[in-house]
Amino acid sequence: MEVVRPVFEAFIDINIVLALALALWFGLKVLLDKSPLRHAYGLKLRLLNGIAFAVVLTPLAVLIYLKAKLLFGLARDPLNLSDLLVASYLKGDIAMKASAFESLLAWRGQATEHFLLRDTPIWLGLFSLLMLGALYYVVRLGLQILRLRATLSRCHEWRQFGSVSLLISDHLAVPFSTRGLRRRYVVLPAGLLTRPADLRLVLRHELQHLRQRDVEWEVLLECARPLFFWNPAFKLLKREVEVLRELACDQQVVTRKGTDLRAYCDCLLRACRRGFSQQAQPMELPVVTLVEVRRTWFGAGSSQRLRDRMLTMFEHRSYDRRLGHLRHLSLLFGAALLVVAIGIQKPADWSHDRIMLDAIVNLEKLNALNTFGRP
Repeated sequence: MEVVRPVFEAFIDINIVLALALALWFGLKVLLDKSPLRHAYGLKLRLLNGIAFAVVLTPLAVLIYLKAKLLFGLARDPLNLSDLLVASYLKGDIAMKASAFESLLAWRGQATEHFLLRDTPIWLGLFSLLMLGALYYVVRLGLQILRLRATLSRCHEWRQFGSVSLLISDHLAVPFSTRGLRRRYVVLPAGLLTRPADLRLVLRHELQHLRQRDVEWEVLLECARPLFFWNPAFKLLKREVEVLRELACDQQVVTRKGTDLRAYCDCLLRACRRGFSQQAQPMELPVVTLVEVRRTWFGAGSSQRLRDRMLTMFEHRSYDRRLGHLRHLSLLFGAALLVVAIGIQKPADWSHDRIMLDAIVNLEKLNALNTFGRP
């Protein structure tokens, strides 16, 4: 149990931080959408990637902080939210009965103990589902990587420059970009070689994905899925990343000199049509496709998203020269999330403020007993 408890607490912490990160992102998104930067999709993508990266770094950042606190012998944690609330209560800033306040602070720890110590079938079943779900997505990740390697092995190398290889596939309908440990790949359907105009546009699109490091971010998010598979906030955040990376990529492609907007839209439509007509299977981790080919109950999911992409291309202004220091806002928001992650850790039980709070609680209980015992 002593081994399971810190792992379970870290699991809960990182999911709490994810929910806070999503709330932070949507608040930031509302502000950006009301500003002149509402169509700065590249900036939005960098901010969201930075926030997502901070969430993934949460366990490591907390571990480093706790080790540093032990190393420097800090008796009082200056960042712990619970300790700050206790100090504020002792100053009289919080009007509340001491016993109720102490119960409020201890709620999370009691809930954790209740979850870990209960041996009823319901609690054991819930815990087992969490563990089996995480294991399932770990195995799924490994199988997807093996499947991707098999797909790449069936392709033919066309060209190579630097760390990027262009591959030709006879059995795939939709272009995509991916990477291995050392090399990055752009996989093209063989039929594109007979359409030079489409080939040029597809290469611009996929190479832009590589410049934006979209494949690396996709791999990072998929590796994090076993921790968040049950959390709806993860699915929402990942979907936001997928939408923004395509909008940012489209914006960069259509603002390049010599790119015809209508030809580019026609190219995307043809790729989507070929994907559906050839019954293409949706490519998942770790690839980034030219267009998404997913079938829904009504068959309109992917086509609707493609329509939204093409509509946003008419707002294809470039914001790169006006971003400046805004590029680094993701560092600020990421640091804020890491501070929150540190702040929600379990506090020390022996701090002076907590001893004083316990004394006040005991005096309150004693006073209640004396009052109850009076005639």
